[in-house]
Amino acid sequence: MTLPSDPLRLLILADDPLARRGLAALLEGQAGILVVGAGHLQEDLPALHDETRPDILLVDLGWDPLAKVASLSGHTGTGLPVVALLVDPEAIAS
Repeated sequence: MTLPSDPLRLLILADDPLARRGLAALLEGQAGILVVGAGHLQEDLPALHDETRPDILLVDLGWDPLAKVASLSGHTGTGLPVVALLVDPEAIAS
């Protein structure tokens, strides 16, 4: 398998600033990935999308995933692949 020569341009979206910073810190410097920005899903996506021109969106669905999925559906016109992170509250409680 041949990897692309250009890194994958990744935009991180999470409502929680700590989650944004943590995901960015985890992914920055990884081979083949360029974190081009991070922001709040509902407030920052349109501007960040236009500014950073990402290849893919990484979205932390947080503790209220149904609301985030609903807000994501309003941005499907970007045509970008979306990787969504979902926390299983039961896994944390046990």
